[in-house]
Amino acid sequence: MSAALLFPGQGPPPTRAQIQRAQATSTGMELVAHAVRAAGLDREDALFRHGGRAIEPTHVLQPLVVALSLASAARLGGQPTARHIGHSLGELSALAFAGAISFERAIDLAAERGRLMSAAAAKDPGGLFALHPNDWSRARELSAGRATLALDNAPDEIVAGGPEDALAAIARAVEGRRLAARGPWHTPQMTEARDAFRGRLANEALTAPVSPVSSCVDTEPVDTPERAVSCLAEGLVRPVRFRETIARAYASGIRVFVVVGPGAPLRALLRRNLPSDARVLTVESDREVDEAQIALRDTA
Repeated sequence: MSAALLFPGQGPPPTRAQIQRAQATSTGMELVAHAVRAAGLDREDALFRHGGRAIEPTHVLQPLVVALSLASAARLGGQPTARHIGHSLGELSALAFAGAISFERAIDLAAERGRLMSAAAAKDPGGLFALHPNDWSRARELSAGRATLALDNAPDEIVAGGPEDALAAIARAVEGRRLAARGPWHTPQMTEARDAFRGRLANEALTAPVSPVSSCVDTEPVDTPERAVSCLAEGLVRPVRFRETIARAYASGIRVFVVVGPGAPLRALLRRNLPSDARVLTVESDREVDEAQIALRDTA
């Protein structure tokens, strides 16, 4: 039996309590402060201006999620044998914790990623719509092929991405829900952002991960700097194959899945993907950290 660390994607904005919990450690305090600077804010309490809405823009939320994820993972200590898996943005956190890039540079790249995605969405607006996989063919037909698969999250959920009118056509006839995403993430509408982000990544001094990493872009290992650059860039325009990646991890013998960072949605997705003999743990309270450390040690 072996274990995996799971790093969340953008998701809903973290709460003040989650941020303060991360700041309880010196590492977490430094990472949150770095995320605030990377987002272009003057101080940390700026995150909660305007009733908390200041935290919502993509270029603010993404570096903060990476900072909180890495602060949470750091409480576990190094995990050289655990497989690192990131959902969407979480691939950047996973690679950083696996040693391919520094924590600080990962946060900086998350902020840049968010800016590029927002700029692309401003030019070509759209969004995301969650639905059952059985309805995908109908949804594609309703959108005249303009909606594409953005996320394959679970056996009972996929997410379509595309222009506003395409998603509206789907929503009128297919049961599902519109997500709060600010753009058509993981679709060809992000091509300009993908190209620009690849250029940024080409200037980074990435190294081969020292811990095993799997990419949700193609479910395959990420074991070279070149693979890391490709997966991080292509992840902006290609579907998140989370369901397949988790199924492959389980088939390889992994039975302990530890979610770090603000990962409540990711924890719920994992439980919808995994059989009952798999353990899904979180790292928030001190008790949960102790429990996760014991489980990881037992599987090392």
